[in-house]
Amino acid sequence: MAVSSCTASNLLAQVQGQTMYVPPLDSLYSNWIQGVNPLVEEIRPLVEELLVRYVPQKEDLSHARASAYCLFAATWYPDCDLPRLQFVVIYSIFLFFWDDNIDREEGSCDRELSYDINLGTQYRSEAKGYVNWHLGFEAKGCPEPEYRNPQLEMFGMAAKILRKMADKDTLRRFRDEVYMMGVSFPQALLDSQEMLDCWTEVNKNIIFENDLLSFKKEVADGATTTLVPVLMNEHSISMNDAVALTVAGLAECCKRFDTAATALRKRATEFDPNVQNGVGRLVKCFETMQSGCYNWSKKTDRYGVGPYRKEDGSLQFQL
Repeated sequence: MAVSSCTASNLLAQVQGQTMYVPPLDSLYSNWIQGVNPLVEEIRPLVEELLVRYVPQKEDLSHARASAYCLFAATWYPDCDLPRLQFVVIYSIFLFFWDDNIDREEGSCDRELSYDINLGTQYRSEAKGYVNWHLGFEAKGCPEPEYRNPQLEMFGMAAKILRKMADKDTLRRFRDEVYMMGVSFPQALLDSQEMLDCWTEVNKNIIFENDLLSFKKEVADGATTTLVPVLMNEHSISMNDAVALTVAGLAECCKRFDTAATALRKRATEFDPNVQNGVGRLVKCFETMQSGCYNWSKKTDRYGVGPYRKEDGSLQFQL
């Protein structure tokens, strides 16, 4: 449900100054693979170079460093090699910056983007053209499209790494879906309902937990399009009732993922042992994507909830 500007102001007024309570969530992820890539220190110089180059304002640079992008990449993919870890951290920073530019005025490369719908449409179209060109999907000989946002260049860097490792079909799947593991699967498995169900629950899980743990930051930024305020508006409930509803949804999402992963492994038995082994790796990757996002979200200074974590794992803080 869309939130009007009037409703958004009312929602912000309702939650500002309130105390938010998030119950312990660690147990939801306790049976899944977790870890930090041992190569994490090797990508720090690269990350610092990108931040200095693409975040010109000193205050914004401080905020960007607080986001702990190295930890983000290293917890999502604790087992990948260095080129893939470099790819994912560059791509992740690009996505964070691209999204923040639209979500808020502060720190944006173009502060009018957050409220000018025409500029926002142009911004998205520009990015789509740039991404397609750097993945090699434009006509041969077609020049690189013009762009206003220099941060797009980070996608160009990531795409250069990706194109060294991926064939055309993998690039297409990256554009339309996601690439990372370095394994190939039969088309029938990639397009199966079992695979779709896994991806659906992975994405829902990340949305649920991220919208919970980023809420303090979003309120400070004046954002009301995340899950908690949307639920407050849709169901006419209090903030902490919306939090409880979100936590319940997250728990159900974890259960559905486990069911979907079991079904995907069963479907893989229709194929050869290499495919079955690959699916086992993929499921572990799905687990680290979800647990990694959670572990990063509760630790990063981007969201600033770490100091409010209690011994039992719960969070309680004032907005």
